[in-house]
Amino acid sequence: MRNKIALFKSLAIAQGIVLAVMFSLSVHAQSSIHDRWAKHDETSKKVVDHQAMDNILTFIAIPQDNTRYNLRGLNSRVIQYITDYKTFLQTVPVSQLNKNEQLAFWLNLYNAAVIEKMTANISDSGKLKKLRGVPGDAGKWWSDKNIEVEGVLLSLEDIEQQVLAKQWQDPLFIYGLFYGVNGDGFSTSVAFTGSNVERQLKTMAKAFINDRANLKIKRGQARVSSLIAWNKEAVFNNSDEAILEHLRTYANAKTAKRLEGISEISKKHSFSWKTAVYSPPPVNRNSYATSGGAGLGGGGGYRGGS
Repeated sequence: MRNKIALFKSLAIAQGIVLAVMFSLSVHAQSSIHDRWAKHDETSKKVVDHQAMDNILTFIAIPQDNTRYNLRGLNSRVIQYITDYKTFLQTVPVSQLNKNEQLAFWLNLYNAAVIEKMTANISDSGKLKKLRGVPGDAGKWWSDKNIEVEGVLLSLEDIEQQVLAKQWQDPLFIYGLFYGVNGDGFSTSVAFTGSNVERQLKTMAKAFINDRANLKIKRGQARVSSLIAWNKEAVFNNSDEAILEHLRTYANAKTAKRLEGISEISKKHSFSWKTAVYSPPPVNRNSYATSGGAGLGGGGGYRGGS
């Protein structure tokens, strides 16, 4: 009996050691990802050509509707075009870019990877709550390490939480991430570039914050979208005041009036997981994949000096 008890204790200790080692390795891996892209070259004039992403976004956009996207029923050539763009981005030496070019790179890579995953698995578009998970507790699609940048395998969660959230403390980046659902802040048919990324993100932030679906005032508290609440610790320093300052920065006159006297963020928050996938009436929308603009062609490179 004593031998059995001793054996169980030994197994428990061994299991504890294994779990501690696994946790340590996980923390180290995350730290390595953060440290790997902690620097940028502000003197760099290299410009990544994102014309292919322009084509992709134009192709899947629904006219007069910036909340839904035509991702259903795309033919294999179109899906391959999306994959080719993502593959091209994985060849870019992002460490050699300046800060804005890096931000545009990471956002476009992230979004292209999500679009590729959704178009290839469109029947699962209604399961995104489970497949996406939430920041800090990623689901299957967001935890798969199937993106390689400068020899390092990354997941969507790694890019979002270990690169973007660590390197860009400005919360604006959260609005540039495409989740494929109504609750995200993404709303554009133009690719991010080093020259437009800040302007585009500010436009998205204003549209998101001034939408009453994303900001409710109840019982003297601001009830924000889960998109903001999930990132409270990572990008808002776990501070209600920081969130309120962010909201007021991009609030229009009506929203600013609603925020007067508010000093607390509600612990309750909400998010719409309704899919953003929409199927318009059948039309010939494969021109981007069959025309001269389909290949990376003039894209897929740099302009300027080193």
